[in-house]
This record gives sequence, structure tokens and C-alpha cells, in this order.
Amino acid sequence: WQRDLSVSFNRLGDLATAQGNLPEAQRLFGESLRIAQRLAESDPANAAWQRDLSVSFNRLGDLATA
Repeated sequence: WQRDLSVSFNRLGDLATAQGNLPEAQRLFGESLRIAQRLAESDPANAAWQRDLSVSFNRLGDLATA
């Protein structure tokens, strides 16, 4: 369920970005990143969790360019 929560934070971050609320988007993407990092560190062989971590970093990078 933690992965689902991380994905939900990313989706909410996308929504906040689309609405122009960049500080809120950063907070939401940060929450997602914290969960994704914890999961990825707990099982480095889990490709899905490693991908989720990459997605979180990409979203924060996209936000920084916005």
C-alpha cells in the first residue's frame, strides 16, 4: 500500500503543477520521493520500486524546469 500512496502523491503533484501551484507540487513530489526511496532501499532488486524512485526524481526535475 505504500507504493500506491507514493503513486497517489505523484498524481496529486501533477495536478498541483497543472494548476500552477508549484510549491504544493514540490511538497507532494517530495512525499512521493521519500516513500519511493524507502521502498527502493528496502529491496534493491525490485525493479518496480527502482522505477518508481526514478519517476519521482524525474517529476521533481520537471518541476524545477517549470
